[in-house]
Amino acid sequence: MPLFGLRISLIGFIARQKGVDRARNEIKKSKCKVYHAIEVNRVFDGLEGIPTLTTDVLPKVRVDMVSWSSYDGRSADGLLMYRGIDIIRQYLNPTPYMKKKKVVFIGEVGKPENINDETRESIREFWDLMMGVYFAQKIPYIIQWELFCNEPKVGPRTQDRNKNDR
Repeated sequence: MPLFGLRISLIGFIARQKGVDRARNEIKKSKCKVYHAIEVNRVFDGLEGIPTLTTDVLPKVRVDMVSWSSYDGRSADGLLMYRGIDIIRQYLNPTPYMKKKKVVFIGEVGKPENINDETRESIREFWDLMMGVYFAQKIPYIIQWELFCNEPKVGPRTQDRNKNDR
C-alpha cells in the first residue's frame, strides 16, 4: 500500500474509532457491545521494510481489536501464524475500553483444497495445527474462509471425490 494510502487509512481508522467511542458514551445502558477492528494482512512485509497497516498504522491509532487476514501466516509447523499474531500484538495500541488487552482475531483463514489436490488428512492436519496455534494464543474469534473450497478445478471437486467417506 502506498504511503499516501496508509495516511488516508490512518485518518479513516481514527475517525471510525472516535465514532464508536462517541456512541459508547452516548448510550451507556445497553446489553449490546460495539467494537472497532482494523483488518491487516501481509504482516511479515513490514519486517522487510515495506510499509504496512501493521507496522505503520497500528502504532499511531487506538483501536479495540485487530483482525488478521492470515494467509501469509500459513506454514507447515504453525510458527509463522504464531509469530504473526505476536507481531500484530506488538504494534496494537488498544483503546481504554479494552482495558489494555490486545485482542487479535483471525478474520480470514483457509486452505485451498483443489489447487494442490489436498487429501482429507492434509486438510485435517492443517486445521488441527491452526486451531492449536489459536488456542495457544488465546484467539477469541476465528472466521474460516473456504468451508468448501472455491478455487476452480478441472474434474471432480475434493468434496465430490470424498462424499462416500462421510
